[in-house]
Amino acid sequence: MPRSPSNRGMRRVLLTLLVASLAACAGPRRSAEGDAAFARADYEEAWNTYAETLAANPEDDLLRARVDAARRAALLDRGRRSLLAGSERAALAVFESLHEEDPADAIAARWLEKTREAIAASLVAAGKTAVSEERFEEARDAYEAALAVRPGDEGANRKLGELEAILARRTEQATEFYLGGMHALGADRLFEAKGGFSNTLRFDPGHSRAQLREVEVSHRLVDERIRQAGNLAAAGRYAAAHREAALAADLLPEAPRALALREEYAIEAEVQDLLRRADQRMVRGELEEARTLLEEARGRTKQEGERIDRLLRALAERELERVYLSALELEADRRFEEAVAAYRKLLDRTPYYRDAIARLDQLEALLEHLGSLYARAAEADRGGDSAGALRLLDEITAFYPEYRDVAERRIRSRAEPEARP
Repeated sequence: MPRSPSNRGMRRVLLTLLVASLAACAGPRRSAEGDAAFARADYEEAWNTYAETLAANPEDDLLRARVDAARRAALLDRGRRSLLAGSERAALAVFESLHEEDPADAIAARWLEKTREAIAASLVAAGKTAVSEERFEEARDAYEAALAVRPGDEGANRKLGELEAILARRTEQATEFYLGGMHALGADRLFEAKGGFSNTLRFDPGHSRAQLREVEVSHRLVDERIRQAGNLAAAGRYAAAHREAALAADLLPEAPRALALREEYAIEAEVQDLLRRADQRMVRGELEEARTLLEEARGRTKQEGERIDRLLRALAERELERVYLSALELEADRRFEEAVAAYRKLLDRTPYYRDAIARLDQLEALLEHLGSLYARAAEADRGGDSAGALRLLDEITAFYPEYRDVAERRIRSRAEPEARP
């Protein structure tokens, strides 16, 4: 049977009453859970529980007071935890909010003061470190920040006063150094003057006149160093010249001439070392190794080109002399074919070396004559004239005992007459 509209309306009313009754029953139970959480200091849980209960009972002023108490207790606990964990700024935000909301809350006020004291102490410690490292502006900022967080902080006020006294003393010292630098500059004692202006800037980095004077003196010192480096380089003392150029570059790192000379003289000092090693190799007769070192030096130097060219020419002369002496030794040892090859190698490199042409001609004529004698001896041997062949072979032996197979042929030629009846 269909339900009437009046029945449906009644049903809705009953459902509403039922929900309200259940909420009313649940309210005391949830409130008790919040009380239990508050009692065990679980303020976040108590806050959430009371808030849920209040949402169902928005007219309950006592419950609203509990929500507020649990909320403040939870925020106070958050702030304490943040402070103990070292998050002072997070704690400060919490305690300032609670204090602004209720200035009469003594607990929040005490924790706010503790937090401000901790932050101020941390900033004062940072300021002391900055002072010890001569970072005075950072120190001032730290002390002033401490006073902004905790006005009247005794430690910050005391350290700020000490800092002002330090800065005043440094200003006095800067003035003394500046006057000393100017006196030294007037006497043309440039290093002393630069020291005075550098010390001025150490005690007073913003001293504009000292900045200008230091740059002026640095340029003059750089010019002097560069001049001295040039004199040393002209004397061939490149290592010393490099040191002077390096000092000039240290004095004024933005000086391009000093930087360029420092690099150039460093290379020339290395070239000198190559030349020294090449000279040692030449003394020991290691000419190929000496040439390798000289050619490397030739490819790197800008200053020693002529000297290296002279050394290379001297080395070439030594190499030619070595080939010539080798040829003479081969000739004296009657190794005529090897001597001819040595003379030809020598003359390929230089066409008119000493008496090499005449010696080569003599050896070639001798070898041609020996070749003719050898051919005649062979022909005599084939014709059965062993004695004639032996005479020709003996003539060859007088000039060149190791010529071809002359020694074996002589033995055979002597044996043949003895073998005949």
